[in-house]
Amino acid sequence: MQSFNDVVELFKTRGFAIQEFVDDLMCVLSREKEGLNEAVKIKQNLVQIQAWKSTITELCSDLSKYCKDIV
Repeated sequence: MQSFNDVVELFKTRGFAIQEFVDDLMCVLSREKEGLNEAVKIKQNLVQIQAWKSTITELCSDLSKYCKDIV
């Protein structure tokens, strides 16, 4: 639960606003950048991002500490 809250807070610090909390472990955030509505859906331990490539690149290093190692 703490990691979920940390990831939500990370997106909020980048200008994303919470659109809705579906339940305790699902949240939808969005922001407008350069005419595109960027959106993020966080559900439990999955994050889906629809955004400019530059936004995704900027977020990679911040989100990497929450990623599972690939074996």
